[in-house]
Parts: sequence; structure tokens; C-alpha cells
Amino acid sequence: MKWIDLLKITSNNPVFNTGFLSSMEDPKYIRVQLNRWINQKKIIKLKKGHYMINKPYINEFPWKFHIANFLNQPSYISLESALGFYSLIPEYIPSITSITTGRSGKITNLLGTFIYRHVKGSLFFGYTKIKMKEEAFIAEKEKALIDLFYFNKISKEYIKELRLQNLDTIDFEKLEIYAKKTGKKKILYAVSLLKEFL
Repeated sequence: MKWIDLLKITSNNPVFNTGFLSSMEDPKYIRVQLNRWINQKKIIKLKKGHYMINKPYINEFPWKFHIANFLNQPSYISLESALGFYSLIPEYIPSITSITTGRSGKITNLLGTFIYRHVKGSLFFGYTKIKMKEEAFIAEKEKALIDLFYFNKISKEYIKELRLQNLDTIDFEKLEIYAKKTGKKKILYAVSLLKEFL
């Protein structure tokens, strides 16, 4: 495969994996080419078997949420990353945290750090597809809070320390439905505490 051919087939989405390329070329040859392009800084290795076209061959890097979804499937952005996106917390969160039914883990590459937290399949709900620079799956506001409560010890002090803002944008009816769906008493307790801050 020539470089110009790779640019053509990735023109709509600059992230790709070796499985995608191996269907068109001999896998051994593809590996040699990929290593050559990495050394030439034409592509960036995101993790084993996952790559992205580098500047100046693309106008701008893909949105990190899109990359996070790509690196671990199925997954959706949640926890502090989603809360920051919705302006529900004041802090800037440099790493991207996602929920997955796969293994928990962390991937660090030239674009940043991508963290994955595992949940069982019955808790993998409450997310939506958004489109900005690219499409990405992200928790709804209410589910981002539920996920946060799921992974943390709950107390009134903890809720206060979150310094949550813009709570008037939260659908508390939906929040309670999602809390009940988890079957976790501590999450129902967290929702009741959160109401005190309205």
C-alpha cells in the first residue's frame, strides 16, 4: 500500500486499525509499512494495532472523545470527563475517562491519557451519540452522575466536595429512574443527598 492510498481511504476518518488494512494487503507487509510511517512521523501509534494520521496530513487532530471510543469498544465517555463536558463541575479534566463492559485499564499515547472503568452489562446504558468534530458516545448528564456515585464512597461531604454546578439542568426524575435501575442503595442515597444542594 502506498501512502497516498492510505490517505484516500482514511480521508473521512483519520483513525484506523490494522484489521482494516489487512483486508487489503498482506499483514506482514502492512506491519513493515506502518513502522516506516511511524518513524517518518506520518502516523501516530495510539495503542497496539490502532493508529492515526499525523499532521500535516490532516488539518487537526480528531476529537479525543472520538479517539477514546475507538480505542476500547464498546465504551462511552463518562464520570468527570462527561461532567466537565456538560459544565457540571468547574475543573478541567486532562485525561478522558470512559465506561466499558470490557477490561478496566489506561492507555497513554501522544494524544493524552485514556482511562477505562469496567461495569457489568446491566449498567451499560444511559449514553447518547453526539456530533461535534466527529461522532462520539457520551453518558447523559444523569448517567454520568450515576457512574460517578457507583465508583465512589458516598457521603454528604463527598457530594459537597464535588462542587457540582448547573444542577438545574439535571432531570432528577430521570436520575432517580437510573438510580433505581442500578439496584444499588448507595446510589439512591447519593441522589437523595444531591437534592439537598438544589
